[in-house]
Amino acid sequence: MNIWSLDDRLRGPHLAPFFLRIGLGTLLLIDGWSRISDLHTVVALWHRLHLPGPAVLGPGLEIAKLCGGILLVVGLLTRFLGLFFALAMLGEILATKAPLRHFGGGTVEWQSFWMALALLVLGGGSVSLDGFIRGKVEQPPRPSPFRAMPRTLATSWGNEPVRQSRKDIERGFER
Repeated sequence: MNIWSLDDRLRGPHLAPFFLRIGLGTLLLIDGWSRISDLHTVVALWHRLHLPGPAVLGPGLEIAKLCGGILLVVGLLTRFLGLFFALAMLGEILATKAPLRHFGGGTVEWQSFWMALALLVLGGGSVSLDGFIRGKVEQPPRPSPFRAMPRTLATSWGNEPVRQSRKDIERGFER
């Protein structure tokens, strides 16, 4: 048993999807919970922006944010949720910022959009339920078995390789 196997999974490229999932999931969880606790303002906002289905789609999106945040934190359905929330954040940016012609103020929406796109591309990573279910827990690369073999040269009279030792190669002898 390799005691460093968990440590190898918690390095470099394995950590990026993990931190993206935790960051976006927590952000969506907090935002969804705060808006679910005050649903009449969500419906009123959808009415004021003239968005379709304010009594159904407004609360539905906030419930999706809450449940999707939980799923992202544990790392389940990460790519699907990345696509869903990238489209949802783009819709939120266009619906709330475009009528005001103020695209610079919605930094949370823009950050959520880019984080969701990154999760769409990267997936959940090896430290997630997606990685566990699919068996994609990546192992550290093994050394090549060909590295320890002596060098071979093709002979001029056939295709049989001639083996040379390291000492012969260092001395400049060719067989």
